[in-house]
Amino acid sequence: MRSKRLSEVDPKAIMTVIDLARYLNCHTSTIYRLLRQREIPAFRLGGDWRFQRDAIDEWVEKLTKVGPPKRPTDTHKKGAGRAARRKKRRSP
Repeated sequence: MRSKRLSEVDPKAIMTVIDLARYLNCHTSTIYRLLRQREIPAFRLGGDWRFQRDAIDEWVEKLTKVGPPKRPTDTHKKGAGRAARRKKRRSP
C-alpha cells in the first residue's frame, strides 16, 4: 500500500510538526520557533502540536500578501554597530 503525499490529502488534514516542516520545506526547529513566537496556527493534542492544513494554507497566503512581521529598523541603520546599539539601550 502506497502512502499519500500531503498534496494529495484532504485540506482538512491534520499534520504533525514533521509533516508541516516537509510541507513548508523547512526545518522542524523553524516550526518550533514559530510556535514559541505564536506566529503559526496550531493546537495541542496531548503533548504534541498539530496543524490543520487549510489553516496553514490561509496563513501562508496571508504572509505572502502582507509579508512577515516587521522588526524595528532604528537599531539596524547603517553604521549602528553592536556598540552603538548597546549605548542606545543604556541611555535613559
